[in-house]
Amino acid sequence: MLKNNKVLSNPYNRNITKLYFIYSLFKLKVMKMRLFKNKKNWIYSLSWAVVFTFFMGAITSCDDDDDIIDDSDTVPVAYVSLYHVSPDGPDLDILVDNSRVNYYPFEYTNYTGYLRFYTGERELKFTPYNASNTLFETSLSLDKDSLYSVFVTGIAGERETIVVHDQFEENDTDNALIRIVHASPDAPAIDLSLSGEDDNLFEDIAYRDVSGFMEVEDGVTSFEILNAENGEVVTSVTDVNFRPDRVYTLIVRGYVEPPAGTGEDLSVQVVPNYYNL
Repeated sequence: MLKNNKVLSNPYNRNITKLYFIYSLFKLKVMKMRLFKNKKNWIYSLSWAVVFTFFMGAITSCDDDDDIIDDSDTVPVAYVSLYHVSPDGPDLDILVDNSRVNYYPFEYTNYTGYLRFYTGERELKFTPYNASNTLFETSLSLDKDSLYSVFVTGIAGERETIVVHDQFEENDTDNALIRIVHASPDAPAIDLSLSGEDDNLFEDIAYRDVSGFMEVEDGVTSFEILNAENGEVVTSVTDVNFRPDRVYTLIVRGYVEPPAGTGEDLSVQVVPNYYNL
């Protein structure tokens, strides 16, 4: 689960806390009123609660005016999606400009979808979950309304991030768009062959390569991941439903020969890419 990545100031939670505080004080006063048989005391207590409520409301209103920002009109944003594809990687915290953006551990195979980030130069840092030591970091240069993907790849001692500017070409059909990411540390360069097609859709994708997006017909299909050198099937996926006018990332991850004690066999993760500019 991810926090709001702080593109917008968010006074909502603070206002709820203030209102709950007001309600608690008012409730306390009402309880005291029941104990007061003197009418003057009852009127005094009720008046005090009303005045205090209006006072806190004024503060809350001022706070709202200062903090609420209409991002669509005033704050330029970019959209960044993060993927954890390091097969022996620990659970992570994600920090943007030293502010953590996740509540729960960012685990292997997790991905975030597109998050809103301020544009310009941003510092992205990864630490072990609930720890302060930095495992690796990278700098991002983000343009307004642009889409980016960040892949955490590699194994212990050679982990690094891949940053990609995602670009979708407009098409006049309702077909899907797909790309492939090679994130398996011990797999050879790969091809991708769609069922029923004579030619490979992607060819010679090396470790840590991220292809561009290619158009495929929507509907249910199957595909094979092939060794680019000899054409042997490395792994395959059956009955994938590519929906019309949607975008997908296919991540080849895990190990061809998993180290002892791990169960991260080679597989393909099909990730839908949602965005809303």
